[in-house]
Amino acid sequence: MSGTPDALFISHREAVPELFRDMMENAIEEILTVAHVPSRKTKRAERVPGFDQASDFFP
Repeated sequence: MSGTPDALFISHREAVPELFRDMMENAIEEILTVAHVPSRKTKRAERVPGFDQASDFFP
């Protein structure tokens, strides 16, 4: 990163959705755990047969 205002903005813009996604995934994982719902968190870019796009969690 060059440290220019544009580069800093782009870096921030890309980081915020990732932080939000992580926060939401952690909350969902906790809800499933507390409710004793068996599930498995998928890995990044994991391919799941029968799904065009893998869900973040599978029961």
